[in-house]
Amino acid sequence: MIRFGIAFWTIFYINVGFSSPNNIDVAVQYLKDEKCDKALHELNSKTLANTPDIQYLRAFMHYDGICVKRDYSKSIDAFAAEAKNGDVDAQAALGIIFLYGGYEIADYDKALELNSIAAKKKHATATIALAMMYAQGRGVNNDYVKINELLTPLAFDENDAEAQYFLASLYLHGWSVKQDIKKAVELLKESALSGQGCSAAVLSRLYDEGDILKKDAVKAEYWWNEKKKSGCESASTPGPIIRKRISIIFRKKFGLYPDDT
Repeated sequence: MIRFGIAFWTIFYINVGFSSPNNIDVAVQYLKDEKCDKALHELNSKTLANTPDIQYLRAFMHYDGICVKRDYSKSIDAFAAEAKNGDVDAQAALGIIFLYGGYEIADYDKALELNSIAAKKKHATATIALAMMYAQGRGVNNDYVKINELLTPLAFDENDAEAQYFLASLYLHGWSVKQDIKKAVELLKESALSGQGCSAAVLSRLYDEGDILKKDAVKAEYWWNEKKKSGCESASTPGPIIRKRISIIFRKKFGLYPDDT
């Protein structure tokens, strides 16, 4: 009877998945608490080290530099395995690694293929990455009509702050659309008020220079302060913005964001 009880509870424990000292949730909590040594100890345990979930988590850790040195090349295999299984976030992440991961691993053909697949599944970040490939001529010809086609639904229907930011450039300069300063400014303001710091930086510059908009020092200062609150790594290149979006997706996916985020 005692043996039966032990056997039953052992099977129940394994199948139902009660927490154990080596459970992935324990490692995630250590990562969330920035206790890197303890997190890595859990992740290196024999019961977890080779499981797909851990390999996926490790891929993101190397992507984002969480408790390990940032190394996109070490993310590729695990992301590729999940992408092959149809995980749209993995497809987008892998496409962006091949697009913005650095000279040694850049592969625009793979970036185009993966971002196109994810974009067809309505993945917003992959859609923006695909639009930026057409904007920068990376593996494809510059095509502002295609950019407009990709970004417009996100900017106007989904109120996506980054799509609004990038689309504003088309209206500001009249690329593939009739130049519309008013619409460009509206997009930039809506984007900036949603926390896109680079939109605030552009608005501040426009009011400061006074070439396109009427010079206004008060508004220039206001939007510059908004930029400082939200942050903007680079207003001239989309890479940092898109990489950050992937980071946020996976931090939420693995429960690494604060509970109130």
